[in-house]
Amino acid sequence: MVTFFIGIAVAFVLGRLITRYQYEYLLNHSSLSSTGLKPSQKAILAKHFNFYNLLPPKSKKIFEYRVAKFISLKEFIPRNMDEVTEEMQVLIAASAIQLTFGLPKVFLRHFKYILVFPDDFYSQTSNQYHKGEVNPMKKAIVLSWKHFVEGYIHSEGVNLGLHEMGPMPCSWKTSWRMVNLIF
Repeated sequence: MVTFFIGIAVAFVLGRLITRYQYEYLLNHSSLSSTGLKPSQKAILAKHFNFYNLLPPKSKKIFEYRVAKFISLKEFIPRNMDEVTEEMQVLIAASAIQLTFGLPKVFLRHFKYILVFPDDFYSQTSNQYHKGEVNPMKKAIVLSWKHFVEGYIHSEGVNLGLHEMGPMPCSWKTSWRMVNLIF
């Protein structure tokens, strides 16, 4: 429940940072005439992503565009599973966009790969089991799908999607070089 309220607060604050002019520009921009999301992907957002459902219609259109762009920029790689489904891709992308919503053109471009495991995984980097990790050297974000989903279902304040996507600039003591690398 805490994560939900934090998400609403962040959405409100960041939403206020986008001026009416920016909205109108984005909405009239040719690449937004079609958001790029298929109806099935929009249905996934509407069914599973409360943040999206709380957005006004114009913001939803921007959010959809950014989710589609994020998906197109990343390679989703299944690990110990057959595939990263459309639902997985949409929800992982939506969690990244939720954190950057309101900031112009932020798609975490440094990270090219999203590796998805069905459950905890053994990290070669730390020689320990993890639920998620960020590896800037390998340009990868690594997630346990089970724990990603649990973060959105349970309200114990631990959301793996937001946790792995969110602290990237902070985890390196916020040097401008690293902020520029990520954004």
